[in-house]
Amino acid sequence: MMEYLKLEAVVNDFITSTGSDFVDEDTYFQWASDCLDIIGGCDALIPQVKVLKLFERKAVMPKNWVATDIIYEYIGDPNLIEECAKEFTTAVIGEDVPVTHCCNRIEVDPSCAEDSPWLRNDRMSLMANVNKNFRNMFVPLSYRRRANFPNSLEHKFTTHNVKNFYTFLGKYIVVQSKAEYIVVFYFGKKTDERGFPMIPNVPEVINAIVLYIEMKIAYVEYRAEKDNKTRNFFNDVLTLYNAAAGKARAALTQIPFELASSFANILQNIVPNYEERYAQFTKGRSTH
Repeated sequence: MMEYLKLEAVVNDFITSTGSDFVDEDTYFQWASDCLDIIGGCDALIPQVKVLKLFERKAVMPKNWVATDIIYEYIGDPNLIEECAKEFTTAVIGEDVPVTHCCNRIEVDPSCAEDSPWLRNDRMSLMANVNKNFRNMFVPLSYRRRANFPNSLEHKFTTHNVKNFYTFLGKYIVVQSKAEYIVVFYFGKKTDERGFPMIPNVPEVINAIVLYIEMKIAYVEYRAEKDNKTRNFFNDVLTLYNAAAGKARAALTQIPFELASSFANILQNIVPNYEERYAQFTKGRSTH
């Protein structure tokens, strides 16, 4: 299982070791977060589930969301949502699968994919039984107008005979339903309690983040001075960062064979196609 560090630890170590107070702390956090976005790496995405309460048929999507697997509306007694959601998610995830509770959501250990109905290679038939057993409480929602992701549970279970749907409006999910709660099964970044992404505890990744911050500082200084000294320094740091980013990407893709074989079918078919919905939240980031 991949181990993670808080982004705060990496940033504070950089500030302490360099004595740099070039920008405010939040900017350092944002730069480090941007670097992790650029590096990517499938093992940085964690299967997660969260219950959202709807207000006027909409709710704020999780900040760490990347790709949706399936969303259910809760049609049972609103007063029993906590008990019913726990029973339902346990059936989907698997009773013996290790989970982590963070920020009112559940993170699932992807290394246990073969033990979880949600993540298994034959998950479609297994999940069909879960849906059948809970059909009086939880009903799948379809995504309006656009095609579902190939191999996603949403694609399997909402192609036909789904009355209600959801769509996105900025950071909100908007649901055409009278339900008060929805349960979102998705793949997202691992974040801390402040909402910043957690850093894979991999030396190559940490080194890339440090050099990215150095590069951003060097670029700002070059823009201010526009002389040969600052330009050469920026170019030197940029070269070092590009090399470090390549090593970080390579390190993140070296996941255990057992995890890759059981999890790849899901990630390769769902995650690479997230841009359509991700674009609802952001205009994207530059590579520098």
